[in-house]
Amino acid sequence: MIELRAFETMPEIDQQSLAALFVRAVLAMLATKPCTEPLIRWDATLHDAYMLPTLLLQDLRAICTDLRTVGVDFEPIWLLPLLEQRFPELGRFELDGAGLLVRQALEPWPLMAEIADGGTTSPVVDNSTDRIEISMSNPAALGASRVVVNGVALPMREVDGTLVTGVRYKSASGWPALHPYIPVQSPL
Repeated sequence: MIELRAFETMPEIDQQSLAALFVRAVLAMLATKPCTEPLIRWDATLHDAYMLPTLLLQDLRAICTDLRTVGVDFEPIWLLPLLEQRFPELGRFELDGAGLLVRQALEPWPLMAEIADGGTTSPVVDNSTDRIEISMSNPAALGASRVVVNGVALPMREVDGTLVTGVRYKSASGWPALHPYIPVQSPL
C-alpha cells in the first residue's frame, strides 16, 4: 500500500485527473524498474532551486524521459496546465530583445509551534514570506546589464538557455514570524 499526501487539489477535474495519471505512471515505472542508484542529499538545493517553476519543469521533463524508457509515453507538455495553475504569470516585458518573465514560485512556510485552541491543537506557521521566479530569455541582448530588485543584483543560473533566479521576500508582517523585525519588503 502506498499513501501519498499533500497534493494540491486542482480546480478542474481534467487537471486533477492528469496529476493522478502522472503519479500512477511514475509508480508503474518504479514497480517495473526500481531505483537502485544511491539517494541524493539535496540539502539547500531542494529549497533554493526546486521551488522555482522553471527548474521544476526541467525536472518533470527528465521524469517524462525516464517514463519513455519503460514504455510509458507521457509528454511534459501535458503538465503545462498544472504548472500554469500553480505558478501564474505575474508580469512580463521585453527590453532590447530580452524578455523578462515574473512568475509565482513556491515558498514553504515553516512550522513555528503548536498552540492549544479550544480543546484542540493547531499548528502555527510563519506565512510572512513569499517567493517569485524571475527568468530572462535572450540574456545576451542586454550585454553586461543586470537584473536588480530592491537595490540587490540577482545571481542568475542558466537553465536551458534561460537565466533564472528566485526572489524570497517578506510579504507580510505576521506573528509569529522567524524574523519579526524585518520590515515588509513588498512591493518589490
